[in-house]
Amino acid sequence: MRAFHFYHGHRMGMHFSDFWLYELSMWFHTLAHSLVNIFIPILMLKSGYDIKGVVLFYLLFNIIDVPLNFVARTFVRLMGARFSIVVATCATIAFFWIFLRIHEPTLTILFLLAALAAVYDTFYWVAHFFLFMESGGTSKQASNSTGIMYAVRQGAIILGPATGAVILIFFSQTALLYVTIAGLLLSLVPLIALSTLPDKPQNRGLMYGEFFSLPQGKVAFLSTAFYALHDAVESTLFPIFIFLLFKSIESVAIIPILISVAAMITALMVGRIKPRLRRLALILGTLAIASTWVVRLVAGDPTIYYASILLVSICVYFVLIPIDSAIFEHALRTRDPLSASMYRNVAFMFTNAILFAVLMLFLNIFEPSFAIAIAGLLALGVLHLIPMKFIFRQPPRRHHS
Repeated sequence: MRAFHFYHGHRMGMHFSDFWLYELSMWFHTLAHSLVNIFIPILMLKSGYDIKGVVLFYLLFNIIDVPLNFVARTFVRLMGARFSIVVATCATIAFFWIFLRIHEPTLTILFLLAALAAVYDTFYWVAHFFLFMESGGTSKQASNSTGIMYAVRQGAIILGPATGAVILIFFSQTALLYVTIAGLLLSLVPLIALSTLPDKPQNRGLMYGEFFSLPQGKVAFLSTAFYALHDAVESTLFPIFIFLLFKSIESVAIIPILISVAAMITALMVGRIKPRLRRLALILGTLAIASTWVVRLVAGDPTIYYASILLVSICVYFVLIPIDSAIFEHALRTRDPLSASMYRNVAFMFTNAILFAVLMLFLNIFEPSFAIAIAGLLALGVLHLIPMKFIFRQPPRRHHS
């Protein structure tokens, strides 16, 4: 809870209780969603879908997700971010209601689940990251605010899957469904109580060319796209790999526990890195994670797999916080945080769609996906090793008389 107070104590012009209520809502939401989220591909396998069916679900989800981001941006602009989060919560409740009650795996159910997941992802994350950037302070506070946000969220992510595994092992999927729905509904209570938190954009939305006129913005969002390849393989496919290796829910539940206090402390520490050192931190973190994927490709010892999870959970913040801080700063520079939030999600989902489309061509998806993750990380490192002026043309300077 100390992180909550620190996060809100440095914001100007907003009521403390509103910030606390918003973060409390996000924490409950993250906790409830993470009860099931890591087990989604595992439970799909247990309900009768094969590996190809799981890959098809994520392909459909990402294909629907990309254009839906533009709908979500318009919705937030017209109806507000809080109402968008309410819609997203209703969509994810419907998703879990259908998902945890699957009796016969069909393509119709697969498509419906993918559509509901896309509605949730776009309406929640576009609104959520927009609200974070609206309340995140000045550009000098970008790294620190981003580090604290991830540290606070990480607490819920650690607790959720472990609790979900206990419910699955000792009770049933129906019990997990009701606990998840209860947690999601609980997250709406503090959100509805908000009164003064900025809810709609205060400036006009920029056209695509205006928003990406500066090379810093292009690099930030291209970095997000490259990073997304690792993120999709790490968070979706590697848990399936672990489950098929050990044949138990417990083997997957231990993954977020390994991503423990060390990761939270790392997020806070990296958030305090000076802006001039962020590029170096990103390059070192990228190389460390890419090396870990290489070890996973050649290793056969389960101990190494679990050790690698802990290592990646620490190194990932050396990459993710500099990238999101750059997006935060670009949002402040363009004065269009809603578009920044939307394009961030588009960058993630567009490359994820390409990843799962490629994996549909392979019988064994794991080695190719590991190789794609390595390629994405190396591309990210090269992007930040080469001076920006050699990649993107600098806009002409304006001279004032």
